Amino acid sequence: MDIEILSRKQIEKLLYHGGIDTDTAIISFCDEERKPVNLTLTKASSFKVIADDLDMDELLQNGGYDNFFSTAKAAARFVFTAVSMGKKIICQCEYGQSRSAGCAAAILEYFEGFGAKIFSDPRFYPSQAVYNKLYKALCVIGAQRDDELRLWRAIPDKEQIVSIIKDSIVQKSAESIYIISGDKKLHFFDVLTDDDSKTALALLGDMPLYAGARLKCGGSLLQELDTQTGLFSAGGERLFSEEYLNVIKERNAN
Repeated sequence: MDIEILSRKQIEKLLYHGGIDTDTAIISFCDEERKPVNLTLTKASSFKVIADDLDMDELLQNGGYDNFFSTAKAAARFVFTAVSMGKKIICQCEYGQSRSAGCAAAILEYFEGFGAKIFSDPRFYPSQAVYNKLYKALCVIGAQRDDELRLWRAIPDKEQIVSIIKDSIVQKSAESIYIISGDKKLHFFDVLTDDDSKTALALLGDMPLYAGARLKCGGSLLQELDTQTGLFSAGGERLFSEEYLNVIKERNAN
């Protein structure tokens, strides 16, 4: 999947020089008090989201989470259309670090099971709120579709997740690591020292029976990831429900 994360400055430069073609779909995030990016300069399809870059903790405390990114389902439909047409997807926000990164991570997680690579990339601080809203919307819209894009990933790809955990250790974005090695011994690393990192990487190199990690994803938020269940939100809520998993399993069985 071809997906790119851009800032306002980067996309405006591309638009000015005519660097975005019709085989591209743009999801553009903008603050409520700012003027949106002028996307009339391109014939590429686009979807605008008016939503401030708000911290997840703040949204939950103030009761604003339910109303945040209220167009998530419409955005999910836009994504499905873009993917079905084989288009490149550009996710853009003010600085190309938070809302756009959360958007890209949700799309990658749904279609490829690989969204955590955005969370483990030190260049980005993905918005947990945008990620949760869009990922769940993709699940809902996907369950309503009867084509080949309908929910297809029942079990997380173990090798991909182990690879992401390895990268998080190297990039020092892992908060803690837990591993069950081939000899069925449990290894837990709470605060990763350099020696712990070397040991964990060695254990992961032998493809353990089980591996999990807590990844830093900006501020005080943590993203949980493991080879059994996939991704969890910062609050511990599974981002794909039992109902969602049952739909996939039934489809795969047929």
